[in-house]
Amino acid sequence: MRILAADTATTTCSVALLVEDVVAAEHSLAAGPNHSAWLMPTISRVMSDTRHRIGDVDALALAIGPGSFTGLRVGLAAMKGIAIAAHKPLVGVDTLDALAYGFLFADQLVCPVLDARMGEVYAALYRPSGGKINKQGPDMVLSVEELFRHVEEPTIIFGSGASRHKEEVVRMIGDRAIFPNQGSCGPRASRVAMLAAERLKCGQPDDPNTLEPVYLRKSEAERKRECRPQTTGTACM
Repeated sequence: MRILAADTATTTCSVALLVEDVVAAEHSLAAGPNHSAWLMPTISRVMSDTRHRIGDVDALALAIGPGSFTGLRVGLAAMKGIAIAAHKPLVGVDTLDALAYGFLFADQLVCPVLDARMGEVYAALYRPSGGKINKQGPDMVLSVEELFRHVEEPTIIFGSGASRHKEEVVRMIGDRAIFPNQGSCGPRASRVAMLAAERLKCGQPDDPNTLEPVYLRKSEAERKRECRPQTTGTACM
């Protein structure tokens, strides 16, 4: 099975081609807010490097959030368009699940943390066992204080939110916080592809026409729009 996967949920643009559970090619770059400029050229590079065409691909996969609102929209629009035009199945993969997948054989609790701005983070907790990532609860958007208030065991903590709030995390849970090298555990489309492969083997693709991003909360633009006074003297509560 050949799976073309993309992850644009963060400032990293990552694209990979998985061929029979082997990563044939993967390219990742720091795209910042410019996924719209980099995603399609990166897809073209991966296909060119592996001498494949879209018609050779059996399925597509992408990270659907939580993450950057703009990045998620760009990635979903591109991969939906390819899937529908090429009549290929599409699988949406949770961004935090894909990040945690890099620690399948860890002995500690695993906590990917993405910066959600406005003093909050996107996070989830996982307990690896038997080569699987066992999720301990739903994806969350909350403050670092709320996230680590009840953590009482050594925990692998990584991601953009971990980097931004490292001092606060250490202040809260001390040496129970394990920070791996951030360069080795960032977003990778190959992990998105591997999780998608598990879904496809179980016959669980998504419908490209109805698949939507997982935002967890409203965008800043939506919040501002809701707070806009509707009549003179109306204030946002």
